[in-house]
Formats: sequence, structure tokens, C-alpha cells
Amino acid sequence: MKKNDTWFREVGAYGKKKTGRFDALIEAADALEGDKYLVKGEDGYMHYTDAVKRFFYEAEQFFVNNPDFDPRESMDILHHNGFDGISTFDLSDKDEHCVMALLLSIMGAEKFNDHLLSAVCEMGIPQKAAARLKELEGEKQRMPRKKKSDARSREATDGEKTGKGTRRSKRSGSGGKFDELFGAADALKGDRLLEKSDDGETYYTDAVKYYIEAVYRFSQKNPEYDMGNYDDILMYNGFDNYETFDVSDKDAECCMAMLIFLNRGEHFGSDTVYRGIKCGLVERCIARLRELDEKGETKPAGHGEHRKHGPEA
Repeated sequence: MKKNDTWFREVGAYGKKKTGRFDALIEAADALEGDKYLVKGEDGYMHYTDAVKRFFYEAEQFFVNNPDFDPRESMDILHHNGFDGISTFDLSDKDEHCVMALLLSIMGAEKFNDHLLSAVCEMGIPQKAAARLKELEGEKQRMPRKKKSDARSREATDGEKTGKGTRRSKRSGSGGKFDELFGAADALKGDRLLEKSDDGETYYTDAVKYYIEAVYRFSQKNPEYDMGNYDDILMYNGFDNYETFDVSDKDAECCMAMLIFLNRGEHFGSDTVYRGIKCGLVERCIARLRELDEKGETKPAGHGEHRKHGPEA
């Protein structure tokens, strides 16, 4: 399938001006009913239909027009709401921030997964999202974004008590902001990554779980790294294959975007954290971050400028 960075902007704005903040999105979802999701173009490539482009265009425009919905927080919102995969995630009891966070994550993942949006439409996710938003609108509920659970807060506290990542390097140029992440990554060395439970299922060990949490916490505590746009940052830096991606000359923002990408892949059942650790990518990213931290060169590069300008020719 042939794509470009602005494929769902090609269709433009639709319809009359709406009064409700979700009206355009809900109307676009209605247009998906009974519609094909892919069509073969004159160039021989498969393209999304206008109905699909319209829906995800309206989703993107929603974030532009509603700054109280911060796209940088979408990963954490999904994580705190127990997101375990697109096909199994139940939206029926979620708030509007969570619903929109799911749509945003789908748009981000589409850049690395051909035909993802058509698969999502076939699962009826846009319609389910619109139905939930319509329900919330009808009930005139504006439920606040869910806060971190007590369990997760306790987990962070327990991590601090065990000393994981709390020892600050004397040479740190970032004031210790990477210390927890470095400590969590160090705990992966020589440790098993997987363990089998009593029910016969295989799960990540506590060390891997703690590392995954440390990556998410860094993103939450350091919004200036703009990890909500991790996919744009990676594309700007020429990302092609995570197993061979060279981070030796990349900045801290790119290295963190790579770690977030691996975390996000877990939501789609890709075992990307496991693969990233086994192929050495996590270790390479952490090593590069340590190098930059010691030099005091960890200041983020772009604040979304990657998306606005793209790489230089």
C-alpha cells in the first residue's frame, strides 16, 4: 500500500459546522457503515476509501481544536485504563479522553502497519468509539481523565524503596532524570525475561515489567520530550527496522521515542520489548542515553518540529 505522511488530510473538511465537539467524528463514523475500506487506485496500489480518510481526518482535527485533550498523554491514559490490545479493549465504560487516546494510538501505529485502519474498521472500532462518545454527549458527562491508580502509585513508591534507579550519577548532566530508567535497564542484564505461571501462560518477569513502567514514567514526568509524537520523531530520524536501527548518532529524544515504540508494540501483541531486548536495541538506546547524559546533551530537539518540517533534503 502506498502512503504518505499526510494521506488523511487529502480529503479535507466535511459537512456543515457542528455544534457538539464530537459531532463531526460521529457523523464520519456513520458514513463507514456498509462501506468498503480499501480501493485499488490507478497506480495499482491499495488506498483507503474517502470514508476511512474522513473519519481519521476528523479524529486528527479534534486534537487540533480541543487543546484540553493532550495527545502527549494518550499512551499513559490507555495504560492506566488497562489497554491490552485493539481487538479486545472494551470502550463501553471508558471516558472520552480514553476513547480519543485509542483513536490517536491507532493513527500513530498505522504509519508502521499497512492496512491497519481497514482492519480496525472491520472490527467496528470507529463505530464503537463514536457510539461511546455519543452516549457520553447525550448524558452530558464530562468525566475527568482517570488518574493513576493507587496500585501504580504504590508500585512507583516500592521501586524507590528498593533503590531501583534512585542512585544519581555524579556525572549526570540532566539532573538525574534518567536515573530510574538506567537502573531499570541495568536490572535486565543477566536476568530472565520470561517466566511461566501456574496457569501455563508465559509472562514477563518483574524486571521487565519494572523496565516497561520506567519508560512510561519517564515520558509522563518529562513532557518536553514530546513522546506522544514518537512515531513522527522516528520517521524524521529515518527509522526503518527496529532490529537494525542505528542509534549511535541519534539524540536523546530519538532514543526515548524508540523505547516508547517498543513499549507501544506490546499493545498490539508484537512482543516488541522482548525482541528489542534480545536484539540489543534497548541496550544500545540506553548506552547512547548514558553517553549523552554524561555530556549534558539530553535536551530534546523538537517539540513536534519533526512533524511540521520533516527531515532536511
